[in-house]
Amino acid sequence: MKRKNLMAVLPLMMALSACGQEANVRDTERPQEERSEESSEARGEQSGESQGEFVGAPVSESSRNMTEDVQILEPDSTTVTESQMTALSASSVAMMKEVVAEANPEDNVLISPTSAIMAFGMAENGAAGNTLAQMEQAVNGGLSIGEMNPLLCDLSQRFRDSDDVTWNVANSVWFRDDGLAAPKAAFLEKAASYYNADVWMAPFDESTVQDVNNWVDRETLGMIPGIVDGDGLDDVRALLVNAIAFEGEWQNEYSEDDIIDADTFTNADGSTSEVTMLFSEEGQYITVGESGVGFLRPYKGGMYSFVGILPNEGVSTQELVAAMGEMDFAGAIRNAEYGTVSVRMPEFSLDYGMNMNEMMKNLGVTDAFDPELADLSETMESAEGQDWQLYIGKVLQKAHIEVNREGTRAAAATAIMEMDNCVAVPDDTIFITLNRPFVYAVVDNMTGLPVFLGAMNTME
Repeated sequence: MKRKNLMAVLPLMMALSACGQEANVRDTERPQEERSEESSEARGEQSGESQGEFVGAPVSESSRNMTEDVQILEPDSTTVTESQMTALSASSVAMMKEVVAEANPEDNVLISPTSAIMAFGMAENGAAGNTLAQMEQAVNGGLSIGEMNPLLCDLSQRFRDSDDVTWNVANSVWFRDDGLAAPKAAFLEKAASYYNADVWMAPFDESTVQDVNNWVDRETLGMIPGIVDGDGLDDVRALLVNAIAFEGEWQNEYSEDDIIDADTFTNADGSTSEVTMLFSEEGQYITVGESGVGFLRPYKGGMYSFVGILPNEGVSTQELVAAMGEMDFAGAIRNAEYGTVSVRMPEFSLDYGMNMNEMMKNLGVTDAFDPELADLSETMESAEGQDWQLYIGKVLQKAHIEVNREGTRAAAATAIMEMDNCVAVPDDTIFITLNRPFVYAVVDNMTGLPVFLGAMNTME
């Protein structure tokens, strides 16, 4: 089945042009100007006048696109249930809990659980045995990969259909092209059909590092320049990458009178920073037990919101996130209370990167990182005479967010490197002033799923 230019398709968790429909492929033999022009046009059709017209460098000729050779399945449609969203939300908050627990109390953190879930979703289609079971429990919140594939496919379609904000999500799978192994057809079919992943055979040299980074740069609309370091692919046999980007303007714009310059933010260490505060009145709020209260500020279209959660006095952001893990966060978003909420929040931006290995191990994904115990046998098969097995060497994520008077821009990229083992709420108006450490999220209002989660402890 022939596939055409996937580069600029918009959506959240994966970039499926439509579940069960024909997907896209990059044509590396055409001139760069033609590919760039088509990419911009395709992106513009779905994002209107958004900022999502960034077009990065093309993939080099040393990487061979194999996507058009992959058989595309016809995924079954599924109805997203509350229990499924509760499961994914729980695993998302659990990831955030691990990150803030390991970070210094003064550090700012930012992750995209959704990006990690997308990347691991692809990886799970190549896993088996106890390795797969651990991933299903920790990453999927107990959902099987057979349930996750169509679920993520349908969620992707929902994000792609967002008219008033821009989502750009893409997936790619890169294999070392050395003749010692070949990807399994069943794995490629699921990656392409459910995740709309591009498949590349590449030398895994400096040109591939640049190709992967160019791909990430392009798919995050220029917010994340790359994910792989110069020698980052030296021992890697397969690379699974997810990229996600969001651009949304506020549903209700700030006026000049709502912008408060030279306000004060008290950092986690007790020091103070000068910030620009944005004042608004919102109509919905959530409570996190006895630990904090938060507001929802919607983006245009009303399908997605920014959530700011202020810990109660004496509660740290680490303790607040821990409390979030004990509740149904997605359910709280879906069933947010109505009331008048007076909000002041600072403009801020943040870049954050991390190695997720220890986080995933702490969540229970252990076998996948063990060269002796990992079972990723459904991903690739070794050539005759080769005796080795795949394991996950690194899980890397980089994230970026900008929150200002115009709206929010956020992006994340997650790379899974598979290697072989030889190579209280007041009654009336609620006042929430984010002038000290707070937790925030970008959420899908319908599902309650937190696509981005962060903690702001220090303003610079």
